[in-house]
Amino acid sequence: MKIELEDFHEDIIGKAMRGLGIGKSEMAKRTGSERSEIEAILSGGVNESLICSMADELNLDRDKVLRSARKEWCPALIEIKGLKQFNLPFGGMLVNAYLIWDEVTRKAWMFDTGPDAGLINDFIEMKNLEIDSETPCHLWVIGKGDPTIYTKTIDSLGVSDRVTFYGSVENTSPWYQMADLFVLPTIYDPFSNSSLEAIACGCPVLTTSSNGASECVNPQNGLVVSSPELVCSKLSVDWIKSIDARNRSIISSSVNHLSLEEEIGAYLNIFDSHE
Repeated sequence: MKIELEDFHEDIIGKAMRGLGIGKSEMAKRTGSERSEIEAILSGGVNESLICSMADELNLDRDKVLRSARKEWCPALIEIKGLKQFNLPFGGMLVNAYLIWDEVTRKAWMFDTGPDAGLINDFIEMKNLEIDSETPCHLWVIGKGDPTIYTKTIDSLGVSDRVTFYGSVENTSPWYQMADLFVLPTIYDPFSNSSLEAIACGCPVLTTSSNGASECVNPQNGLVVSSPELVCSKLSVDWIKSIDARNRSIISSSVNHLSLEEEIGAYLNIFDSHE
């Protein structure tokens, strides 16, 4: 099995900058370069001198970052029984997804299922495998607020290693795209923009009928339950188990009609009808 890399120098540097809170203009100032030159590096451009300067500012190993930029290294080929890697297209790149299984019980588990689990499901059927009912998961909590008020409950449930609070983030799109599911078990929300954002990014949504945005949720892109407690119901859990088979491009396109242009057109039609 050849392991195709997902991240190269632009991803490594970009993530380090975000983690340290260093913006493009600040990096340009530190390295004595132009902002446009920094943007070029973060878009995949190769300027070895500037890459070295940026690596130094970020406390990264410049030689390793350069090897990444030159695409000189990839993991050695390995063969492991009961492990299959899939390279799935996502935008202009390929992302890795993995399937492991027990040869005796034929139980299987999927990891990082990527934008479309169709190829994985075909392989599961061909190999006569069965996805195990207990799905490994991790909860990302994005947004402002003090997470310490939830810590006691999380600890008491023994899931502290499965919950991470990231606080506010500048750009939520990558998080929606990486997530398998967006969950908003709200008691009341006039209209959750985050639900619509998730769907637009191809991420299925599980929310309540108390969320005004539930009007935009349909069988193609999500599930609506009547109360927050039902997020944990058998209906919801069974539905969650099926989301890997959903085509994320179809989910995203399900809200294409909810554009600013369409909204303006709808208002104009209302005005015209009352003339």
